[in-house]
Amino acid sequence: MPDFRVSFVLCLIASSSFVVAKDIPNQDGRQTYNNNCSVCHGGDGLGGEHGPAIAWRIAKLQDKQLEELIRQGRPGRGMPAFPSIAGERVEDLVAFLHSIESQKPPSYSTRKVLTTTGITLEGSVLSESVQDLALRTNDERIHLLRPDHGRYREVTSQEDWTSYNGSLNGNRYSALNRIQKSNVARLVPRWLFSISDAPYLEGTRL
Repeated sequence: MPDFRVSFVLCLIASSSFVVAKDIPNQDGRQTYNNNCSVCHGGDGLGGEHGPAIAWRIAKLQDKQLEELIRQGRPGRGMPAFPSIAGERVEDLVAFLHSIESQKPPSYSTRKVLTTTGITLEGSVLSESVQDLALRTNDERIHLLRPDHGRYREVTSQEDWTSYNGSLNGNRYSALNRIQKSNVARLVPRWLFSISDAPYLEGTRL
């Protein structure tokens, strides 16, 4: 006569293993997303400085549609194409995208601010801190603002150095030419900041 207790325990183990495996995020897909997508759409897919929230849009697309979107991009809307993400990489990325998808669009508070140039901006608050305010206006533009004596000023570096690696294609190069061979010897420090308890520091040489 079969031992039903053993069978029951085995079923529980199999079921729990399935749940755990399903809940484990796709690490390869996550890495591809972090390297290529998070700079615009945020680490959680809820939007960033350069791109809209995509978490709720993913649920509306089939896998083939997502793969095509990744490969071809949407140049007219500022999304570059990623033809190099193919094969298992694109499959892993699509699987990770499904792990962050949401069934409904995120809700944002609205804000109306006056800029230092006298222009009033009104839109959705994507993120806010003591130093920065990311505001998306009705024209889908995202404005990075900083408080300035009761008003807000646009961050001018947004046009020249739009991400950690420079431009969105990672050029790590600034086209500004105010510092040249003729005046570099006259440069002096404007400010210094001491960092304590830092085992090592890493920076990007321009």
